[in-house]
Amino acid sequence: MRAGEGLRAYAERRIEERPGLSERTVRFWRGFLRRHIAPQLASTEPDGRARQG
Repeated sequence: MRAGEGLRAYAERRIEERPGLSERTVRFWRGFLRRHIAPQLASTEPDGRARQG
């Protein structure tokens, strides 16, 4: 990860920068990030605690 780069931005960049990934694999990982990882990131504070409310 780059300094100041969030996990979501890092994951999206890594998917884009991987040479040789098939389009199907790219779609799979983008969907996985969107459906499973991003919602969890939105529900937590930067220090990892659950967000209130």
